[in-house]
Amino acid sequence: MRCLPRLITALLMLALVLPAAAESPSPPKAKVEKKSDGWPDTREGDLARRWVEAFSKGEKAMRAAIPDLLSKESLAKTGMDERMERYRSLHDKMGSLMLVKIEKSAPGELTALLATSEMEQIPFTFKSQTEAPYKLLSVTAQMMQQMHGHGGGFSH
Repeated sequence: MRCLPRLITALLMLALVLPAAAESPSPPKAKVEKKSDGWPDTREGDLARRWVEAFSKGEKAMRAAIPDLLSKESLAKTGMDERMERYRSLHDKMGSLMLVKIEKSAPGELTALLATSEMEQIPFTFKSQTEAPYKLLSVTAQMMQQMHGHGGGFSH
């Protein structure tokens, strides 16, 4: 009978400790959270989503988005006229783009599988700055052989 009070005391203390342990916050998830539209809730995801939206809306939207999305370094390498020529050619072949899935999401790089208007799936890689002002450095599409007549891809 002597052990009974100690057992009751131990059980009461355990009952007081367990709820506090259950309510303690869990460690942050390593998985990147996604928005309802499937794009990751990251800088890279936002830049890629905005580029795809502008691409799909048409030339006027793309021309307006380029200075806002691309880094100064990228803009200095290729002038607006050349970019828009590439855009028209690619848009004529692909039409609007739609996210199928994210294949890779890491600081400074995101690879998304995008579907064209013809439902062909093409991986696009978006490379971005990892420090302010956090803009795109490049956008590259790994296109299938039949699109260009040879292997390779597109770079913006």
